[in-house]
Amino acid sequence: MKVTKEQVRKEIESGSSIYSIAKRHNTCISNVYDKVKRLGIKSKYRFPKDGGYKKEWRKLSRNNKMLSRIMSLPSCYIKEIGIDPEKKLEGKWIVKDNKLILEIRECQT
Repeated sequence: MKVTKEQVRKEIESGSSIYSIAKRHNTCISNVYDKVKRLGIKSKYRFPKDGGYKKEWRKLSRNNKMLSRIMSLPSCYIKEIGIDPEKKLEGKWIVKDNKLILEIRECQT
């Protein structure tokens, strides 16, 4: 369900958080966040007590016609492991016990 800028404005002004708006309209947080940013409104960007979208599986979009996939990593995850997301980062993928693990570190330049 697509959420309009006016719906976002009304809900933010009534005290709703970006997460709750996204959940209510069945859309992604970044979609709502972009609308709030374009409207120039201050908002509450908080996660619910249950961890919010951390429990959700995310779609990995295909990169053109290749078999590779693209993913983005929210900065809150990077902060959780004690790395500054503002710095240049590098990562490598490791396969361990049939799980794909991403190792992240600050660039060693």
